[in-house]
Amino acid sequence: MSLSLLLLGGLLATTGCGDDTTDDSGTTETTSTTDTDQFIGTVKDPGGVDPYEGTITLSLEAAMPVENGIDFNGSIASGEVAGDGSFAVALPEPAESDLVEVDPDNLPGLKVMLAVGFAFADDDGDGAYDDGEVFLGAAADRWAAYVGGVVPEGWTEGWQLADLHMGEEGDTMPDFYPLEDGVEIELIGLPLDSTTIGGTWTATSGGEGPAGPGPGTEERLVLLGLVLDETGELTHDLATSHAETSLAKSWSLDLDFVPGDTYEFPDDEGNGFALSGAMFFGAPYVDKDQDGAYAFGAGRGADELTGATICSASGMPVLPIYVEPPTTAWGGLVMPALGIRAGWNLFEQTEGDEGAPSLLDPADYGTLVIESACSMDGGEA
Repeated sequence: MSLSLLLLGGLLATTGCGDDTTDDSGTTETTSTTDTDQFIGTVKDPGGVDPYEGTITLSLEAAMPVENGIDFNGSIASGEVAGDGSFAVALPEPAESDLVEVDPDNLPGLKVMLAVGFAFADDDGDGAYDDGEVFLGAAADRWAAYVGGVVPEGWTEGWQLADLHMGEEGDTMPDFYPLEDGVEIELIGLPLDSTTIGGTWTATSGGEGPAGPGPGTEERLVLLGLVLDETGELTHDLATSHAETSLAKSWSLDLDFVPGDTYEFPDDEGNGFALSGAMFFGAPYVDKDQDGAYAFGAGRGADELTGATICSASGMPVLPIYVEPPTTAWGGLVMPALGIRAGWNLFEQTEGDEGAPSLLDPADYGTLVIESACSMDGGEA
């Protein structure tokens, strides 16, 4: 089994890696702006969490896509989000030195400035991002774009919204929208610290099944973790139980804890990609002494894992993953771009061991399957 390849390694195939720091040494040099050039929109709660009670600030972070990701170069403007969730931040007229010629071969003379709108938890209320403050959400698919220089026919000079089609293959031209369209930012940085998963079960140990397992064949479900070894590779920790439940024809498991031991998720090359948390997998086991608690080991009283796991309704392994709230601009952009939220998420293997995992819809958290055909390798247990 190669879960280390399965987990989050394939996710960045669509976004690449990038600079996960924000230059907060100062704002980009700008001149005055008109009242009509405003980055407007609303923030909304993601559901499942209490509304955020602190100050939320909207910051426009200068950003430029590069070969290996995105360079962030500090805030160009910011403003507090109102109590009703709305914001309107004045966009500055960029200085000539802030404009970048992005494609001299195909669009000679075209110069642009790009900025991503981030909502962050402004803990000290100073209107500026400080290290450690949480990026609550981002307008990942509608950047602020200033178009200047030699403007191609059909394009508009000045500030507008741009969909850069980040992560799409090929040389896709951006789509532009008027500032008046606004943006909506979901506050997915607010962590979902409790959720419930469940579904159906048939015996995976050769027992009689849910209607009447024989003595010594009673199955339970334990949640075990994946940890980083000394080489930075993901490995299975079979000794530590994080949660468990009894198994019956219908079962459920509460994910109602915040992991204490977290790590930066590795990509497919073993490098981190600016999001941290912890990964888990479900493992049915035979409760030999019927004490209702998982015991790992080879000696007397040790319980026996059946080799099965939790699968989606389509029969692919499912992994519960807890993601910590992001505290870097890169992490704050990766999360909405990939549909991840802080807290608990379920990922599903898609195409064998090397297939990139995909997010499972929360509506399917109660339709999971445990059966002998569902194993950690996506095949027979």
